[in-house]
Order: sequence, then C-alpha cells, then structure tokens
Amino acid sequence: MKSFIIILEFVIISSAISQWQQINSGISGTIVRGITSNSQYLFAASDGHGVYRSTNQGNNWVLVNSGITNNSLWALREISGYLFAGSFSPNSVSRTSNNGDNWNNMGLNNIRNFIFQNNYIFAVDWSSGVYRSTNSGNSWIPVNSGISGGAFWPIISAGGNLYVGYASGVFKTTNDGNNWVNSSSGLIAGNVYSLAELSGVIFAGTLYGGVYKSTNSGNNWIVSNTGMGNLTVYALYKIGSILAAGTSTNGVYFSYDNGNTWSFSNQGLTSTNVTELYSDNNYIYAGTLGGGICRRPLTEIMSIVPVSNEAPDKFSLSQNYPNPFNPVTNITLQIAVSGLVSLKVFDLTGREVLSLVNEVLNTGIYKVDMNAADLPSGVYLYRLETGKFSETKKMILIK
Repeated sequence: MKSFIIILEFVIISSAISQWQQINSGISGTIVRGITSNSQYLFAASDGHGVYRSTNQGNNWVLVNSGITNNSLWALREISGYLFAGSFSPNSVSRTSNNGDNWNNMGLNNIRNFIFQNNYIFAVDWSSGVYRSTNSGNSWIPVNSGISGGAFWPIISAGGNLYVGYASGVFKTTNDGNNWVNSSSGLIAGNVYSLAELSGVIFAGTLYGGVYKSTNSGNNWIVSNTGMGNLTVYALYKIGSILAAGTSTNGVYFSYDNGNTWSFSNQGLTSTNVTELYSDNNYIYAGTLGGGICRRPLTEIMSIVPVSNEAPDKFSLSQNYPNPFNPVTNITLQIAVSGLVSLKVFDLTGREVLSLVNEVLNTGIYKVDMNAADLPSGVYLYRLETGKFSETKKMILIK
C-alpha cells in the first residue's frame, strides 16, 4: 500500500510540468496505428503513408517504404531480427531484415497484428482469424480450429497461452493455436479491440465498454472501469507495474493499481483518439488518429523505469545520484533473478520514511526516481531487499 501512495505522490508532484510532446517532424500522415523499435531505431506505421524510421527517439523521421505494396498499415512489430508490417489489404504482410531499407511481400490478407511465441510467429487476419509461421513468415498456415466470428484484432501471449480478441469476445489457445476455446464469459461489451497482461491478470479493451479483466486466465471477466467509464479502448500497454489505455475520445488513461482505478493525463496530446501505445527505456509513445505521434518521458508517469532487460550476473544497489541532492535523486538497481523487490528509505533512527518499490520485478536493470520534497534535510539510509540479497547505502538530503 505504501508503494502505491508513493507512486501517486510522484505523479501529483510531476503533474505541474508533465505533458505530451508532438514528434511529427518528417511524417506526412497523421494517423499512426503501429509503433515499435529495435536496438537501433524507432519505427512508426502511418495509415496511408507507410513506415517511418527515427534514429533519435522520434525527434526526426524518414520514410522507409521500398517494396511495400500497400501503405494503409495497421500493424507493426519487431520479431526475431525482422520487422513485420501488416496492411488492411490483399498481400498484406511486408517484412524487412535491414531496418526498412527494403521490404518483401510475405502474403496473407487484412492483417491487424503479430506476435511471437514458442518459435512461432502468429498473424491475425481481420476476417478469418489466426495464421502461424515456423519459418520467419516465409510461409503461413491457418490455425483456427474452434474459432468463429470475425473482426479479429488484438493478440497477446500470457502464461504460455495465446488470447485473440474478436467481435464477440476472446478466444484462447493453450497449444500454440492447434485448438481454440471461447473465453468470453462476462464480457458483455463484446467487441474486443485490445488486450494486455499485468501481474497474471488479463485485460481487454472493448468497444463502448471500457476495460474488463480476468484473474483466471480468461475463464471469467469483470468490468474494471472505475475512473474511465464505458469508453472505447483501442490500446492497452504494460509499462512495469503500470497499465496504460488509449481511448477513442478521452486520450490516455493510467492505472497504478492493476486496473482497479484509472486516471487520464492528456496535456499536450494533439489528438485524444489514441490508437497505439508503446514505450522504450525513456518515453511512452502514443499513436493517434489525426494527431500523428506524441511522446512523454517515463519519469513523469512512473517512479521505477526499466533501463535494460538484459539479465545482470549479480544483484546490485548503486549509490544514488546526485548525492547530496535536493529534492530529487535516482537509484539504479540490478536484479539478477525475478522476484519480489523492496526498496525503502529510513532515517538514522531506523524509522521507515519512504517505500519506493514493493513489487515483483523481472530480471534487468532499473532506475528509481525518488522525490524527497516532504522530508527534512539530513542523512538517510536506503535498503534493497530481494530473496536472500540485502544491501544498504547512505544518501544526504540538503535543502
């Protein structure tokens, strides 16, 4: 509970200066339905114009369309060294192995999404369901046993299962698409436009129904809309322990308590019709219908930011920087094994004064921002605990 309060305090403190920034330099189209990245570039799919590439996190963009036959793009994903683009047309899939310099057509029709699981690539056809490839998209087979209906769009991997959303709910497979079962009990809103997983809970964004959630792998769903209401949710995206939702009329909402409550933050957003959300190590990006792309620093919405998902060889707690500080400093954590992580701040009497992190983190390197605006000057201790590892360091606050 304390970590939840601290995160909210951080957001409130930051709200006076936080806002979205439009980053459309070089982009002709204002409808952006896909955003992804690799270690070198950020990419964006513009409906009607094709794929754009940026070397500087969106400050400038260049068009990289050579070989794409239809520029009405709805999907863009980086998978196993390739970039896949899907358009709402025949011969929908385009693939590049050289960061967009050249594209090759890989067949299929009306593709709305891609995902990778268990060495398979899956593509979602708006009309006919799911296709699977074992050879990086060179060939595809339909894997639709048990699927019916239409308007297929989102697909996610969670807990070894795949979930695909469609016009009347959700289908689930536990065997990489060989068989699907309907998993829509309680999904009254029906038409599912987005899916996400956070802490073992599956979330579905719907048409005119807001967000639903399932705590039992899709067997049952309940409404999870407090603070949002029955909006259309085109995008759901997980950033650490935060869930973000892109809506058709009210911009971007954030949930800091696993979807129980939502609040929106749209200052600077050039269109409140948000069709795509994506993040890298520094920014959250919003693709919009009519406003192009906007971005916002992750430090404005979260107190803990993943710096790298590469697994370090040991646990480590860095010295805070700057030190001494007033009133903001940051701390870097190296998490060698996934598990419950606690980062707390104490005064010299041993009294806990702040709880910065108290959640399950995956292996990786994280940066934690600490705001000590409410603490008096003095010397403080901060302690990282996870599993059998514990380390404590000293920091100095001077006001």
